[in-house]
Amino acid sequence: MNNARQFSVPLLFLAFILLFFPRTTHGQSTYEPSAENLQARREFQDMKFGMFIHWGTYSVLGDGEWVFHNRKLTLDEYNRLPAFFDPEKFDAHTWVSLAKAAGMKYITITSRHHDGFALWPSASGGFNTKNWMGGRDLVKQHADACRRVGLKVGFYYSPPDWHFTQDTFTFMYYKVKRLNPELPDLDIDLKPCRRPPQTDEQKAHYAAHLRTQLDELLTNGKVDLLWFDGKPAPNPCACFATALSFTTPTRMAADRRSSFRNAHAVGGCGEGRAVA
Repeated sequence: MNNARQFSVPLLFLAFILLFFPRTTHGQSTYEPSAENLQARREFQDMKFGMFIHWGTYSVLGDGEWVFHNRKLTLDEYNRLPAFFDPEKFDAHTWVSLAKAAGMKYITITSRHHDGFALWPSASGGFNTKNWMGGRDLVKQHADACRRVGLKVGFYYSPPDWHFTQDTFTFMYYKVKRLNPELPDLDIDLKPCRRPPQTDEQKAHYAAHLRTQLDELLTNGKVDLLWFDGKPAPNPCACFATALSFTTPTRMAADRRSSFRNAHAVGGCGEGRAVA
């Protein structure tokens, strides 16, 4: 994938889902969006044109966010990348000014992709700019620049974190493990291994990690769009429910793969479309 995407097809598809699947099912509480919420959806649909930026340590290799798997890198090899990810020429104002001049209405940036490297100095975990770049907050720089020129601020955030859960998460690609349960798990170096089920303590530890990072993202200035991608290992609703606890009617939150189910309605998992 390119580091910058200037077409918003996935987000427009999301707008379709949000507009036409607003209710819960299977006995869950009925969700009635407020007038402010409906207005926020209409505004989102009308924005139409925006930018989706994939940017992180993987950019050092001139590749996309799946380079860790696609090139079959070892954990040790991948862990070396942050030392070389030092975007000293990064100018957020230049990025957002180009988007503004092109007629874009919002920018969504990968605050943390599946590799787990956070582009801000997070208090949770060590795989973030806290231990590199002198604690530089690339997310804040980007968000501040967007707000200065009047663009909506969007954060992509990956619930899966390959780095944080490397001792408990199987790296079997996509649905291969589910469709072929007889196959062994794969460790982070993609070698066969045996992994016991996660304990309740491990699940709680990871859920706390998600909550802390989302707290940090959502309490440092207004965030207009939240974009989740993938199902977290311990609890499908942990990060979505946390995000929605900070969500105002003017903020949109959604999951790319509809893994989160109506956390907004009952604070837990249901079976409908996730909307906010």
